[in-house]
Amino acid sequence: MEYYKKAAIIAGLGGWSDTMDLFIWIYCMPVLGREFGWSAAVLGLITGLRRLGTFIHGVVSGPLVDYFGRKWTYSIGNFFTGLLYLAYVFARNQWDFIFIGILQLWTVWLTGLAGIFVFEEAPPERRNWIYGLSRIFSIIGSLNVTLGISITGILGVGWRPLFIYNAIYNIFVAVVSAVFLRESSVWLERKKLIKEGKIVKESKLPIRTLWSPKVRKMFLLACWVNFFLALSRVPDWFQTTYLMYALKFDSVTMGNIMTVGTLIGALGYLIFGRLSDKRGRLFAMGTTAVIGTVCTIFWLTTDKVVGVGISPLVLFYFLPFFLVWKVAFTGFLVVQPTWMSELFPTSIRATAQSFSYLFYGIEAVLSIAAGVLAETIGMGLAYLLFGLGWLLLIIPPILLKVETKGVKMTATE
Repeated sequence: MEYYKKAAIIAGLGGWSDTMDLFIWIYCMPVLGREFGWSAAVLGLITGLRRLGTFIHGVVSGPLVDYFGRKWTYSIGNFFTGLLYLAYVFARNQWDFIFIGILQLWTVWLTGLAGIFVFEEAPPERRNWIYGLSRIFSIIGSLNVTLGISITGILGVGWRPLFIYNAIYNIFVAVVSAVFLRESSVWLERKKLIKEGKIVKESKLPIRTLWSPKVRKMFLLACWVNFFLALSRVPDWFQTTYLMYALKFDSVTMGNIMTVGTLIGALGYLIFGRLSDKRGRLFAMGTTAVIGTVCTIFWLTTDKVVGVGISPLVLFYFLPFFLVWKVAFTGFLVVQPTWMSELFPTSIRATAQSFSYLFYGIEAVLSIAAGVLAETIGMGLAYLLFGLGWLLLIIPPILLKVETKGVKMTATE
């Protein structure tokens, strides 16, 4: 088996854990809210403040991954994520969740960024397809959470067993990657050329390079995309909150819907991963943005159009739009990271991406604003207003024709 396939499997195992890391909070928010008596505004506050970890990621993660390599930042990041999940189990109030969450969100983003080794190892003509296949593992991770919500709801054991399971699995991925993952061949080749004096060694924090004529345009474009990506993710962050608080679904029904949504959504990885390699990154991202935005409008207005509660009418209206949105959103999330990685040279690939994520850090404010606005105009409309940012996200890349399909990643580029 070619090594890039093995690397994709290890990246897939990491995607499994990363998905659990990100989605467990989304799925458990309403459960935690009920246990601790938190309102929608408090949930928004917790979600927003814990996302300050994104700012730590933006400043620290990229230079770490570019300077120390992909392998060890990937492994160590997973290890500390596991330890932080154990800390969650002993949290007593919202402030504990916020503090632990800030650190945990940073380590999750760190491991996700270090996973760029899969792009650097995969053949250019199949890069997005390979990445899409590796992301299938994330479906298992998401199912772990959604099924876990259903099972723990039936058994009445609460959310803590899920967090303990996440801790164990993250530590498992840390060990597997430490033992079986090689350092990125592109990164190693660059270090070799630097040692031989054939290329100039970059600084530990190459901020100036981000503003060089060759990189500046791409960096600013990445900042734009990440800013509006944060807006478009508000419906994703609060989907379970909408189901339980606005539509009045119980935790078991919510878990079942999220399980089905996860399975159907997996089609997005395959459909748009392949489409991206065939028709280009911009075509795939634009298609997902249009389809996804239309469906967002419909599923987030379910309570206004057909009412609430578990009834055939509500489910008949809600499910088709919600499931298609799932496919479009997962499709976008498999193409966008590939496109982003192909924008930058190897020397600053991780640094440029992490610094652009400082603009994604607006999610900290958005989560709080969404929670407050939800109590004023209703959850569905509040989340929808932010979700419309998806269309704004894709306009500049298309107008500027920044297509990266087929870009080769080398030690010098």
